[in-house]
Formats: sequence, C-alpha cells, structure tokens
Amino acid sequence: MAYMVTDAVKLGHLLAATDLSSSQYYLINVDANGKAAIPSAGGRVCGVLQNKPEAGRVAEMQIGGVAKVVAGDATTRGASLSSDSSGRAIDSTAGTFAFGIGLAAAAAAGDIIPVLLQPGIAENLEAHALAGASHTATGLTTGDVLVATGATTFEWDALEHAELDAVGATDHHDNSNDPTADEKAALAGSSGTPSAS
Repeated sequence: MAYMVTDAVKLGHLLAATDLSSSQYYLINVDANGKAAIPSAGGRVCGVLQNKPEAGRVAEMQIGGVAKVVAGDATTRGASLSSDSSGRAIDSTAGTFAFGIGLAAAAAAGDIIPVLLQPGIAENLEAHALAGASHTATGLTTGDVLVATGATTFEWDALEHAELDAVGATDHHDNSNDPTADEKAALAGSSGTPSAS
C-alpha cells in the first residue's frame, strides 16, 4: 500500500546544535539550549529533520503527518517506533518514548520508511497489566502482597497485622470464648505442659 508523505506540519526556526548535514530524515529533539539535536537512545523525539543543515543553520523539522524516517535496524510494520542513539527509527521497547507508528517495515538499517508521527508518547505510560510484558518481578516470596511505602512508592512484602490501618488486635472476634483469668492461671506449667493443679 502506498502512503502519501506530507510535509504540511513543519517547525523551521530551530538552529542545528551540531553539523546535521548528513542526517536528513533522522529524528530530532530540542536540547537544553533550544537547538535541534539528535535524541538519545529511547529519548524524546520532537520531529524529523527535513533538510541538511550545518551547525548553526536552520533545521527544518516535520512534526506531524506521515514522514520519511531512516531506520536504525529492521522494524515491524504497525509497531511503535523509538529513536536509537543515532536518531534512527527502531521498534519501541518498554521504558522508551515512542515517536510514531511504522506504516511499513524496514528490512535493515538505512532503509527509509513512512511513519505516522505521534511525538512524545511514553511507551511505558500506556495502559497495561501490572504483571505482563511491560513489568517483570524477581525474588518474590509466596504470600507477598503489594504494600504502599509512601505516596509514590511501593514494595512486595508480607503483610503484618500491625500494618493494617484502623484494625485492632481483637477486631476480628469478640473474645467471648477466651479463657478467663483463672482458667489461664490454671494452665501455668513448664516446658509447655500444663500443671496438674
């Protein structure tokens, strides 16, 4: 299937942080100085470089629509894509920022593929099960539960009675069948053996 590659949405007033003359159709982010730069591996992507600027020259970025993008490896059609360390498209993995959806598969690094741009989507923020491909756990013990340790932190641990808020030691029963004080005293003995008296 053919896709129309559109350059209708561009942002062309950023200056190139470094020489990007050999990086046409590579991914671009905005650095701390407000300049166009190659993103880090799995980092945020703002768009796709459309021209070949040298350092300090205007970098034209496509930030929407369907764009040509250079692949950094074989990619999967229909998969979310992220940046490699060179600013090329690779299939996203958990914990990376996806910048778009591959509309065709790349067979190898260097292929140019059409991508539906959706910059800034965090792959690890999409809805998913706690136990699944996006999360794994090791070192658990049978019976452990997920315990909140703070407003934004948690851990797996055995739940102690004392950790149950607003639950007293006798809240689970009414003590009506507990031994009386005299009955408890009559059980006094040694080595776990009640006395005869």
